[in-house]
Amino acid sequence: MYRLTTFGFNVEVLSGEQEAMFSYVGSLQFLPVYDTSVLNVDIGGGSTEFAIGLRGKVEFCSSLKLGHLALGEFIPIFVKIPTF
Repeated sequence: MYRLTTFGFNVEVLSGEQEAMFSYVGSLQFLPVYDTSVLNVDIGGGSTEFAIGLRGKVEFCSSLKLGHLALGEFIPIFVKIPTF
């Protein structure tokens, strides 16, 4: 974990695994899945986090440096994406 101080704010930068854990715990606040084994997937701009948890405890978490912005770079420019 890194600590940065800019403009008088104390900012903590989370690791990908920490982000996966917090995403899983946050999902428990909105979905009735506490007693169920859950795979939580958080797709961001630059990374995707995975967390498997049960009853509020994270059993496994991982982060891949592959998000929707990185995936967009793989789409060739000549492919026309339809707009609706």
